[in-house]
Amino acid sequence: MRTLFIVVVLLSAPWLSAAAAAQNDLGEAKAKYEEAAYEDALTTLTKASASTTADRVQLEQYRALCLIALGRISEAERAVAALVDADPMYVPPSSVASPRVLAMIAEIRRKELPGVARRVLDSGRAAYEAKDIPRAQRQFDLLLKLLDDPIMEGRPEREDLLAVARGFSTLLVAAPAPRPPAAETERPAAPPAAAAGTPPAAPAVSTFVPASVIQESLPIWTPPNPAVARNEYNGAVKVRIGTDGRVKAATIDRPTHPAYDTALLNTARSWLYKPATQNGTPIESERVIAVRLRPLADQGAVR
Repeated sequence: MRTLFIVVVLLSAPWLSAAAAAQNDLGEAKAKYEEAAYEDALTTLTKASASTTADRVQLEQYRALCLIALGRISEAERAVAALVDADPMYVPPSSVASPRVLAMIAEIRRKELPGVARRVLDSGRAAYEAKDIPRAQRQFDLLLKLLDDPIMEGRPEREDLLAVARGFSTLLVAAPAPRPPAAETERPAAPPAAAAGTPPAAPAVSTFVPASVIQESLPIWTPPNPAVARNEYNGAVKVRIGTDGRVKAATIDRPTHPAYDTALLNTARSWLYKPATQNGTPIESERVIAVRLRPLADQGAVR
C-alpha cells in the first residue's frame, strides 16, 4: 500500500506542479500590473501557461491591459482577440481597469465578436453534419447567446446569423435520439430432415411491396435574403410510414437550408401513402425523399 501511494504521488506531481506554476506566474503578473510595472508583467505572462479556460482568459486579459498601458495597441488587439476566442461571453469587470481602457477593450471586442460568431456557426454545422448532436447543440446555444450580446446590435450580419442559428436549433430539437444497438435474436432450429424418397419442400417466397405516394407535396421555397437566393441547396428528408399510411416521424436526412428544412419537416408530417406490405400485410417502412432548392432564377423546390 505504501509503495502504491508513492507511485501515485510521483505520477501526479508534474501536473500539480505545472498548475501551481501557472497560478504563481499569473498572480505575479497581476501584482506587477497593479504596480504599473507593465514590461515586467508582460515578461512574466510570456512564460506563463494556461491549463484551463479561466486561466487563459485571465492571462490574455492582463496581457491586453499591459499592452494598452504601454500604447502597443495592435498587439493589444491580438490579445483581446485571443481573450474573445477563449471565452466569447467574457466581459472584463470594471474593477480591473479605468473606464477608458475598458471602453477600448469593448471596441476591440466589438470588432472581433462577428468573426467568432461565424467560427462557432461553422463548428456547430460541422458537428451537426457529423451527427454529433450534443456538441452541435452546445455550439448553437453559444451562438444564440453571442448574437444577443449588446455589441452585436445593429450589425449587418446579425439577422442572417440569427436565422441560421434558430433554424439549426429547430432541427436539433427534431433530430432523433441515437438508436440503441439491435438485440440479438435467436436463430430458429433447422427443420427436421425429410424422410427418404420425399422431395424437399419448396422455400417460402416473401413478397415485399414498398409504400406508394398518395400525397407528397413540397413546401414553397422562399429564400430569406438575396444572397441565399443565388445559391442552390440539395438535401433530403426521411419519413417513417405507419401501417395506416400516415407519417409517424420525419427527420432531416441531409440538410438543405435551415430556413427551408423547418417548413419541410412540418409539411412532411402531413404526407400520406399507401403503406408497404409484406406478404399482403401492411408494415411500417421508411422512405427518403431528395430535395433540391434551385437558385432564384430557377425558382422553386424540386425532387
